[in-house]
Amino acid sequence: MLMVCHHLDPNIPEDVAFADSRIRRETIAAEDILHDLGVISMIASDSQAMGRVGEVVCRTWQTAHKMKVQRGLLPEDEALGADNLRAKRYIAKYTINPAITHGIAHEVGSIEVGKLADLVLWKPAFFGVKPAMMIKGGMIAAAPMGDPNASIPTPQPVHYRYMFGAFGRADKPGSVLSARPRWMGASKRHWD
Repeated sequence: MLMVCHHLDPNIPEDVAFADSRIRRETIAAEDILHDLGVISMIASDSQAMGRVGEVVCRTWQTAHKMKVQRGLLPEDEALGADNLRAKRYIAKYTINPAITHGIAHEVGSIEVGKLADLVLWKPAFFGVKPAMMIKGGMIAAAPMGDPNASIPTPQPVHYRYMFGAFGRADKPGSVLSARPRWMGASKRHWD
């Protein structure tokens, strides 16, 4: 994957050397600890040397779990015997912290009155892997569903299907175009 995304040629020794230098066990181990200490405030798809956008949430929680096993509770959590502050720290790595970095925290990144909120609901056993429901603009946009023609409430197989919030103009009010106003030729945000 690294060779492809950086347009490297496996037949060129320098390209292979670059790829080998990019992914090192020691660097990734150090990055994990820096994430756990809060020194690195965000996780993205290219974190940990490489990755895919759809794996960010899953990889974030895998890193959090690995750090809990490796390093134990955070000092701030020891009195409670829980892992609440670590959970807050890691959820912020892919929600509010990137929003702050990109200057859009007044619009997105946390669940607050007046902000846009795309919510994903999970069953705890499948957290970060298989969403139970995706809500966009206050409407269900997608959810697992069996055969819509079934006569029982629990048909199999179950697939993710678009719901009301994903059709027609339903998705427009819950969307924001994140481009600089001067690029758009206006001084305010544009809604479609």
